[in-house]
Amino acid sequence: MTRICDTEPSLPPPNLLSYLKVALGDTTRYSLAPTLIVTQRRFTFAAQVRGPMHTASDIARYFIWRTEPEEGDVMTNLKLQKLLYYSQGLHLALREEPLFEDPIEAWQYGPVVPDVYHEYKQYGRGAIPEPEGFDLTDYDADVQEVLDEVFSVYGQYTATALMKFTHNEAPWKETERSAVITRDSIKAYFDTQVVGA
Repeated sequence: MTRICDTEPSLPPPNLLSYLKVALGDTTRYSLAPTLIVTQRRFTFAAQVRGPMHTASDIARYFIWRTEPEEGDVMTNLKLQKLLYYSQGLHLALREEPLFEDPIEAWQYGPVVPDVYHEYKQYGRGAIPEPEGFDLTDYDADVQEVLDEVFSVYGQYTATALMKFTHNEAPWKETERSAVITRDSIKAYFDTQVVGA
């Protein structure tokens, strides 16, 4: 899958931190930090009946599995929470349905799925170990595609950077602390981040 825009995006709104141009070999992906821009028609969703909806815990296990500690990758609970938020947002924008039903709340350090936070809080700020019994075949090709895109774009950042990104995005900024960030709010925001829809 190629992650490029057909045209260079216009300058970011003033509230965004910076404009990034990330070279990928002989192609270029343009991304507005802290936004994700992909071309919707480039996602080729599998023409299959989708299985039961995943839980946020399932999605968390996928991201933890994707982490490569031997290459210096570290998955902390804080970083995991932000990847869950971005994956829910991208899936809502591309598929018009949630990736998981678990609520996302606006906590002090950004969006958080409380059940997943509590599942991994024992690791504190440390690395979460690889999940036992992980089975990649539990994830449809289209779900993997969205998760891989999110991991590719956002997995490269530290937990602190991701936290700062989310603090500049409407769903977190416009929600009271500790309240649920509505799916409508997440979808509305991410709909503005997907081009070619």
